Amino acid sequence: MQLGAAAPQGVAGGRTIIVAGTGADVTYPQSSRDIFLEAPDQGAVVSLEPWGQAPRRYAFPKRNRVIAALSQSLIICEAGLRSGTFSTAVAADDLGRDLYVVPGSIFSPESMGANRLIADGACVIASEMDLEQRIALDYGVLRMVREGARRSEGRLLAALVSEPTRPDDLARYLQQGIVQVLGALADYESRGVVRRLPDGRFSLTETAYLAHGTMGASHDAEPANAGGEGGR
Repeated sequence: MQLGAAAPQGVAGGRTIIVAGTGADVTYPQSSRDIFLEAPDQGAVVSLEPWGQAPRRYAFPKRNRVIAALSQSLIICEAGLRSGTFSTAVAADDLGRDLYVVPGSIFSPESMGANRLIADGACVIASEMDLEQRIALDYGVLRMVREGARRSEGRLLAALVSEPTRPDDLARYLQQGIVQVLGALADYESRGVVRRLPDGRFSLTETAYLAHGTMGASHDAEPANAGGEGGR
């Protein structure tokens, strides 16, 4: 609950969606009143319960499936075996969502559910870099773009000339880290050189294709002009 209450305060430029286990007009718990009041201006408050419905135990497991369905990925930082967070994770897995889990101490009851999810095949988030890479791959954006990263710009663009490609496939082809490749793609996208397709692949823009064709034609013509053997 503490993480859920704090999360909206750390969102920059995003939206807060509250999925209530009560009626959408009922604030619960009262300690989250400020979040409920701000949510309609930057997101929404949704509920499966009728207007005015007070908290009921049966309503929260129902609500957890809605939480799981709202996003492509679910990140679990801590979960007991009998917790609402664990039931939300199980619902997300049933719905085919990507499930990422931060491991915890084997002696902590609050980590038993999280560790069980990892044992059952959930993706392990062992570091901040792991989290950054997963978010970048799922949503095609970077939380952080590190300055000074080396970029094989010519090879990256050349790879995109042949066909649109996903960032992870580009990273394997270029033998570079996914964060480095996504940083380069973000830079090119801001400059109008590449664009992100609905299926997550990246492609050169039409202008970039035309420019590449012009450069290729000029390059092909250079040997004939330089050697005076254009008639061959």
